Amino acid sequence: MLRDDIKQTQIKSAQDELNAIRALLTDEEKEALFFVMSGKADIMDNKGLWEKLYGFYWTGMPYGTAKARTGDPAEWIYDQLVDLLN
Repeated sequence: MLRDDIKQTQIKSAQDELNAIRALLTDEEKEALFFVMSGKADIMDNKGLWEKLYGFYWTGMPYGTAKARTGDPAEWIYDQLVDLLN
C-alpha cells in the first residue's frame, strides 16, 4: 500500500513538473523541445527555450553544474527531461 502511495506521489509530481514546463513555454519553444528530445536539435539552439529551462531547473542543479565548472548544465537539463518523459 505504501509503495502505491509513493508511486502515485511520484506520478503526480512528474505530471505537475511537466505541466509547469508546458505552461512556461511558447508554442515555438515546445516545437523546439520536441526536436531536442528527438535528437534533431541541441537544447542550446533556441535561446528562449534554453533560458526558460535553465531558469526552471537551476535551483535543483548542483552548484558546479549550474556554473558549468564541474558539469554541463545543458546536459543536466536534458537528462532531467529524459527522466521526466520516461
